[in-house]
Amino acid sequence: MNRHRALFTIDPHDVQARLQLANQLAAQGDYDSSLEVSSKLAAQYPQLASAHFSRAMALVLLRRYDHAANAYREGLALERHPAAYRNLGKTLEKLDKRQQAIEAYRAAIELDPNDAKTLCLLAVQLQFEGQPNESRELLTSALKLRPNDPSLLFHLGNALTDQSQYAEALETYQAAARSDGKSAGIHYNIGHVLSLLERWQESIDAFKQAIALAPNYVKAYVEMGIAQVRFGDEAAAEQTLRRCVEIDGQVWEPLVGLGDLLASQDRVDEAIEVYERAAAIAENKSVYRLGLIYARLGRLTEAAERLEQAHELSPRDVQTLKFLGMVQWRRDDLEQAERAFRMVIELEPDGQDGYKFLLHVLIHRDRPEDTALLLRQWRENLPDDPIAKHLSRAISEDANDQRASNDYIRTEFDGFAESFDDVLDLLEYRAPELVGSVVARIVASWRRPLSILDAGCGTGLCASRLAPLADNLHGVDLSKKMIALAAMRGGYDQLITAELTEYLRECQQPYDVVVAADTLCYFGDLSAVFEAAAIATRASGLFCFTVEDLKPDNGQRSFHLNLTGRYSHSQSYVRKTIEQSGFCCESIEEVVLRNEGGSPVPGQLVVAVRNADS
Repeated sequence: MNRHRALFTIDPHDVQARLQLANQLAAQGDYDSSLEVSSKLAAQYPQLASAHFSRAMALVLLRRYDHAANAYREGLALERHPAAYRNLGKTLEKLDKRQQAIEAYRAAIELDPNDAKTLCLLAVQLQFEGQPNESRELLTSALKLRPNDPSLLFHLGNALTDQSQYAEALETYQAAARSDGKSAGIHYNIGHVLSLLERWQESIDAFKQAIALAPNYVKAYVEMGIAQVRFGDEAAAEQTLRRCVEIDGQVWEPLVGLGDLLASQDRVDEAIEVYERAAAIAENKSVYRLGLIYARLGRLTEAAERLEQAHELSPRDVQTLKFLGMVQWRRDDLEQAERAFRMVIELEPDGQDGYKFLLHVLIHRDRPEDTALLLRQWRENLPDDPIAKHLSRAISEDANDQRASNDYIRTEFDGFAESFDDVLDLLEYRAPELVGSVVARIVASWRRPLSILDAGCGTGLCASRLAPLADNLHGVDLSKKMIALAAMRGGYDQLITAELTEYLRECQQPYDVVVAADTLCYFGDLSAVFEAAAIATRASGLFCFTVEDLKPDNGQRSFHLNLTGRYSHSQSYVRKTIEQSGFCCESIEEVVLRNEGGSPVPGQLVVAVRNADS
């Protein structure tokens, strides 16, 4: 029916007919006419709440959300109606006024506590506000009213996921899938929570189901690619991510995921190309990674430029500032490195990294008073921090204590784990390469299967060099997070979380080869760990390790705790102690272990053979 004909035939005093016409016009998509009818009605009958609600609905359909919210408020001032409060809440969501939306939903529930739809809407907003407990309670109440409702189960699964209750979340999502097996979002969330449970193959299968239902589901492709990497199928992951880029080349997530994969495979030129494409779409999501990869290549000026750019885009991102400071440190621009690390402390006063990195810079700038002041500040802000305690000993009378504490090592490396490899790239870390090369040369003539222990394995940087030599490769480390990353890297037959000396001492099956790359720098007195290594090494077996070098000009000390938190050892002490522990010292080679602040860190590469008669 033509709007003008309808108005001509409707009694102008028939309020219900005019309301019905406004709603009918809205249903037909004629939103402007619906607004005109309802606005005239509201003007003629300003005390009629339903006229204001009808006008608000038309304004929502026209996406004039501010005016719609005002119209709902005008109607609600006349008549408190639960559906109107619910619609006001939904309109306020469109305006990103979440707190006001929550208040509107609460008012609706106060009037009708059994409205499952409003309970769900409120629960979702509370999830966004970081209140998963109340969200979960509301969804549980809603499910009592509407059992097996897939939408309610979906959002309850989200609340459980936010609470890290992954097993319960999985069961809830699976119940939602039984009610609605055609929802790609439900299958995606099943895959997501299976990934959190590290059930990689099952998560991949769930993502495939989501993609089958929604072939252009970018997030599902990206997460499936990540799961395939974790599952060890990097070829499939690359295919998945490239397929996602083909589907939508204007989305940054698959490009960054693909760049990360290529970078991890040392396909750096390809990674740079992909990151540059991502940067053109979403600068802040990829310039940081470009900075890291340029740093890995030694292109430090480009690395610094990209990290400065990332800092400008995200000025409060602490991780960017940390790596910017490290790049500047490696460029020997200690003033800019100091500036970056002081900003880290300002943004993260309860974190350790800012203090730790700034300490290194102050040491290299030869500013002992500032170094001592920083350590005092660190101890005051974090009095129970084992790292601060350990480093404070370096300027106290306890500087020659026996070894770093277990608490220090756990804290240092658990906190360092995620960025460990990137930091070592910046430092041009060489210990795994040095140890791996000398072991490969020595055992090349051995004609038997070898059991090898990577003592203090960290993230597994030695695995690629030792695994080809070993019939059985074990890794041991005190840091659980380092062990987890070593497991992801692969190459080990067994990984053990344990304190090193204790593990070596209690070893039941001695190894043919024990290596310790950049591990013994956390021990001052080496006698106990050397004696334990003798227990864990077969007769005529090989013990190869690195230590930091203590030069004779440091006096007659056997070892010394440096302000870096690591010990250095004199060559004479290392030779004497290893030979007193049941080994024959075959060689001590002076090497460079890494670079810090543009300066090489001198070290010793030691090869010892277990005495046959000990």
